Amino acid sequence: MIGVSVLIIAVLRARSLVSMLVISLFFGIAMLPAVNHLHQHRGWSRGKATGAVLIGLFVFLAVMVFVLIPGLVDAANRVGTQVPSWIDQINKTLGVSIDHGRTPDQINANLPTSVTYPCTSPAAIRPP
Repeated sequence: MIGVSVLIIAVLRARSLVSMLVISLFFGIAMLPAVNHLHQHRGWSRGKATGAVLIGLFVFLAVMVFVLIPGLVDAANRVGTQVPSWIDQINKTLGVSIDHGRTPDQINANLPTSVTYPCTSPAAIRPP
């Protein structure tokens, strides 16, 4: 019983190490085709090929961060400026009054409980 307890505690403490090893394994498997290509077709040593692939990966990630982050911030700013007009459009379309400073419960209390359609007879609904 004590042995099982010690094993469980050891596994729990080594959990971060095991997760890092699993992530490293996936990165190694993903890099393998590029490293093999540089080693076999270009004549590079495996160490140089691995280093080149890692540097290329880091450069790619850095460029993606510098390109994507400003674009995401710009899109979020545009959405933020459009929200008031969207709320006005919802208010006009649904005939409700949604404020910016109200809680979701207050907003839900003012929404209609059912939606009515101009068509009152089910027989009038025909497929096109």
